[in-house]
Amino acid sequence: MKLIHYLLFIPPAFLFGYYLRRKLRRLVPDPKSKWSNLLYYFIIFSIFVISILTLSYFAVYFFYVILFYALFDVVFFLLHRKKDSKVYQIITKFYARGITVFILALLVTGYGLYMANHPVVRHYSYDISKLDEPLSIAMISDLHLGTGTTEYTIDEIIETVEKEKVDLLVLVGDIFDEMTPEYLKEYAYSQLGKVDASYGTYYVEGNHDRLTDETRASWEKGGVQVLTDETIFVDSRFYLVGRYDYTRSNRCTLGELLKDVDTNYPIIVLDHQPQDESNAYQLGVDLQLSGHTHGGQLLPGNFFVKSGVKIKDNYHLVISNGYGTWGIPIRTAGKSELVVVTLN
Repeated sequence: MKLIHYLLFIPPAFLFGYYLRRKLRRLVPDPKSKWSNLLYYFIIFSIFVISILTLSYFAVYFFYVILFYALFDVVFFLLHRKKDSKVYQIITKFYARGITVFILALLVTGYGLYMANHPVVRHYSYDISKLDEPLSIAMISDLHLGTGTTEYTIDEIIETVEKEKVDLLVLVGDIFDEMTPEYLKEYAYSQLGKVDASYGTYYVEGNHDRLTDETRASWEKGGVQVLTDETIFVDSRFYLVGRYDYTRSNRCTLGELLKDVDTNYPIIVLDHQPQDESNAYQLGVDLQLSGHTHGGQLLPGNFFVKSGVKIKDNYHLVISNGYGTWGIPIRTAGKSELVVVTLN
């Protein structure tokens, strides 16, 4: 993980650690001795901050402990003038001096562990009048290999894709990240290009796995075709447009990439981040495949990111939740997924 990530996590870690310690007073009173009290605070802060900075499972657990504490605080604040009401009394009993918060957080964290380890295949089907026969595409994004994913995950992906009998497999960025071990990268390079698909496997970079000359050579050596701000005409049937990640300053505009295409053929754009929707629509793009958002990954993150499908006339945007997770292999928002899009 980059130093900037640690620096960003430190302020909220201390803030939430302080909030958690204050809430714990109802369950575990402060020691009477000044030094014992300081030691107590230090232990609470240390456990919380280390969990956050190491991105352990406890980080997610503590996050939901704090979230549920905050939700109960909001409810009690809204009902503070109705302390004699039956509703207030029921909520107070359910709260059980805060014990319920820890149980709820444990249940949600356990659910997140299950969801992260049980990916699904999500199918979409759209009618494209430009096609002479159906075209099926399998999309993998945001695998973040190494975060709860291994060589077996790659084997599982290949097996699933081949069962779907697709025409091509596209890797839409963040297959790796800063924490992916080299041996897993090498395994991905050597295996994902072997998928039995009519038109093979194509790759575009993400914000975590930005391409270098070395990584491009490794992908291509394994049989994966890398697209870097370029447009190719596949089998004289459809255009495949692979874009540099949105964070690159030298990224071409979509107009530049499509200036020589014949819009009588289907145009499929691979772009890690779901950007340029209006341009894609105006320029006649039929399908855009993106990822990046993870569907939020952790509740309530799904309320603040783009996800799912957007359709406007003949333009279709599919934003995958991703097959893996970033940082911690827990997912409480959106299902881990392999996406299969069929164009009829």
